[in-house]
Amino acid sequence: MASLVFGGQVSTSTLASLVGYVPSAVNMLHWTSTATASDFTVDYWIKTQVTITTGVMGPTGHNNAQTIIPSAVNTSHIVEAQGPITGSQSPIPMRVAVLAKANGYSRIVVYWKYYPDASGLSVGFDLTGGNFEYDVGEESGYHLDGSSMTDKGNGWWLCIVDGVRDGEAGGQLWQPQIRVDNGSGTAARSISFAGNTTSGVNVAWFNVLPKAAWDLTVKSLDDHFTSLDNIDLNHTKIEGFKWYTGGGFPDDYMQGWWPNPPYGLVPANNFSISSPSVLRMYSPVKTPGNYFPQMMTAGSTGVGTYVGNAYTPPLFVEIYWKFDGSTYPVYWNGNYAFWMVSLDEMLNRNMPDGSRFVEFDMTEISGGQGAFSIWSHGAASRNPVVPLTSYKRGLGGNFSTDWDVFHKVQALWLSTGSTGVDIGLFVNFFDGMFLQYATLSYTATTTNPLLTPAGQPAGLIDDTREMVVIVNPPSNITTTDGASGDVYIDFIRLYTKP
Repeated sequence: MASLVFGGQVSTSTLASLVGYVPSAVNMLHWTSTATASDFTVDYWIKTQVTITTGVMGPTGHNNAQTIIPSAVNTSHIVEAQGPITGSQSPIPMRVAVLAKANGYSRIVVYWKYYPDASGLSVGFDLTGGNFEYDVGEESGYHLDGSSMTDKGNGWWLCIVDGVRDGEAGGQLWQPQIRVDNGSGTAARSISFAGNTTSGVNVAWFNVLPKAAWDLTVKSLDDHFTSLDNIDLNHTKIEGFKWYTGGGFPDDYMQGWWPNPPYGLVPANNFSISSPSVLRMYSPVKTPGNYFPQMMTAGSTGVGTYVGNAYTPPLFVEIYWKFDGSTYPVYWNGNYAFWMVSLDEMLNRNMPDGSRFVEFDMTEISGGQGAFSIWSHGAASRNPVVPLTSYKRGLGGNFSTDWDVFHKVQALWLSTGSTGVDIGLFVNFFDGMFLQYATLSYTATTTNPLLTPAGQPAGLIDDTREMVVIVNPPSNITTTDGASGDVYIDFIRLYTKP
């Protein structure tokens, strides 16, 4: 089994059981697998009149928590994100969450501050009595959408603040922070004081996500590829498989969508288990009668009918995969892709122009560089809704070092209405780290100038479409071993709302 990472912790962690899978898997705060969002020793965090002690026992039974210790200076004692977090273009509820425990000081104030101003939203939490909302700072232009405290055992509390900045049209910039409070119980806020340099507050986890991401609790797809039994290798098109390789969608869809008839079907030996719990998708050079593998969650038996599974947003989907970097060619055509596309369009390409939908490319790998894109399809067009946006994640441009090791590509699709307002979002993550909004926001009831053609209603149709999950290596590639670049998949997961 390839090494897994959850919220910066090892696969034996139970963080997901404390906070839920999606918030434990992704974070809009800066972090990597070696520097979690609660590692306040890294330069990303601004430490104001505090010191940090590491190796503290956390709520998951690991020594991965830290203590924030106030200095002896009579002032505020703060840990703050160095760079602002880019928020949505429109106001939606955002959630900041902290796993904290008293360690000499028994209270914290969690700030949801607007960058670069000092204004914003803040809530006090009593880490011994479990009290909250006794101390709320709600400045003009902000409102509290709710807060909570949940006892996680052994003195640890999950402290949550949900907030909205109203009327922000140009994109929100948030800068969350934690301040130590030297008061007790539900007394007035006391955040300016001289510490004793030994007492502090323990913090194990600090997270920021759209509030709606926490609602995705149903595991609708989970495949660790311990065998090939979940793949319809013989193209039977019967119920019960998680994956269908032959697609078999109508001939008039896309000629390039192999293995559609009349081109043929993918041979079963293109799929194998390369090591325990890792699926290998072998991609031979495309020649007549030789087809690259494509795996999807639904397979068609003809126009209007299908077998398999499709999913309606809101959803969170991820793949943990790598590629065969040793076969990286100098020139090639085609992309390694992990994506979703509308089942409606696959079964009926000749839909009216007004019935456009979103094809959501979680990632396409080209020349060692990943890219996200969203496409709008119509009766005879495939127009970019959001242009291809590339990233290298600072790993360098070399294919073998970038992609010849396992990485997680993750995507959060919040539909209109699921956010609590008439706004939807597409959000992309890499190894749990926030990359960008694929588009900042869209609505079901108004037009969005980011979309093409201009004036297209963004979400009214798209959010009700059933989406098929697809993964495929590239085609048309000549390499030294005759392969066009194999894909290795450890797992694919998808979470939806109850």
